[in-house]
Amino acid sequence: MSLLADLAQLNWGALVFLAPIPVALRAATLAQEAVRLSARVDI
Repeated sequence: MSLLADLAQLNWGALVFLAPIPVALRAATLAQEAVRLSARVDI
């Protein structure tokens, strides 16, 4: 039982640790798109 509890705790830890990564990647992608659009408008 304690093994399952440890695994669940590790799983939540990994989830909390990894969750910001896709959000950061998405933000970077949106930033690139914004830069691309602004560059297109300038031309």
